[in-house]
Amino acid sequence: MGSLALVIFTACFGKIVGTVVVARLCKVPFREALTLGFLMNTKGLVELIVLNIGRDRGVLNDQAFAIMVLPMALVTTFIDLHTIVMAIYKPGSNGVDQSTGTELFRGRKQAATPDS
Repeated sequence: MGSLALVIFTACFGKIVGTVVVARLCKVPFREALTLGFLMNTKGLVELIVLNIGRDRGVLNDQAFAIMVLPMALVTTFIDLHTIVMAIYKPGSNGVDQSTGTELFRGRKQAATPDS
């Protein structure tokens, strides 16, 4: 049971941190980057690919494969994502990050409005 928890934690951590790092490199504010990380965590495709490769190469037998696929797919799918995302992400308005008061898309020209 401990090794299964370690595999699930590592998979979730890797996806969340990887998404946050890339989003921050693209100048996405941290809260939005973290939200993207949790949203990407619901995608169980990466784990399935890695587990399939492990089974194909003989690292995992069919029983170990089934034991890892079912809980991992269920855990990453049924995490209470709405509560987590709403706790982290507070949608801004007009392209302004509500936590810092800064524009989300600095350096980009705003679309011309009909009044201008």
